[in-house]
Amino acid sequence: SPAPSRSLAAGAGAQWEVAADRVFVRAAPSLQARISGTRGRGQVLEVFDWDSTRCWRRTICTHPLTEGWVLLDHPDLGALLRPKDYPFSVRPLEPMCMAAREGSVEDMRGFLASEADAGGRQCAAEVCGVDGKEPLCVAAVHGHVDCCLLLLEVGARLRGRQSLAGLLPLRGGLPGAARALIDAVEGRRFEEIGLDVALGLLSEEDRLSALSLVAQAMPATMNSAAPAPQAPPAVPPPPHPQGS
Repeated sequence: SPAPSRSLAAGAGAQWEVAADRVFVRAAPSLQARISGTRGRGQVLEVFDWDSTRCWRRTICTHPLTEGWVLLDHPDLGALLRPKDYPFSVRPLEPMCMAAREGSVEDMRGFLASEADAGGRQCAAEVCGVDGKEPLCVAAVHGHVDCCLLLLEVGARLRGRQSLAGLLPLRGGLPGAARALIDAVEGRRFEEIGLDVALGLLSEEDRLSALSLVAQAMPATMNSAAPAPQAPPAVPPPPHPQGS
């Protein structure tokens, strides 16, 4: 089976709930693989990385302790697992959006690396989830600044397609910091304190990358912030000399 791309320590994964009558935990990501456990409707599994098809996720169960793989959607039975406390969707969920929601930079890097060229990576970064939101917006709403930066680095932009207004606070908290970073990179006015918070959450290497993106957008930001030029005040004509 594939090597794990993220920690399998308890608490490091995401909580997904069984949406079918039961699901099988299998030894490998295949319907032909040996069954090593079962879970019933409503039970919660902690899931970790994805397989190469993005249809299975690795899991670790307790009582008894079981490590294996679970299928998210069955070709005949439909939805098997869905994120806990997330609106139910009959349609399969977009893995890139789920990784952005969970804040898993490792999974997102893996998805992007599977694309052959920069154009493909940008398309993968801007795919829409079942709720109509793109990964960049999803990551920002959940305050995952490092995920936002990764998406911005490969060219993902919200621009006019999807506004952060109403979804994110203008300032305050991790979502506010994520919004400041996106606004700065996309050439809009941004909250300086929020950007400072965002930069402080990044590694030194990522911080330098973020500053480079912001610097590239600075002329657009300055132009959008500059007041419109005003016409100089009219100079009154000199008075006509009085006749003597």
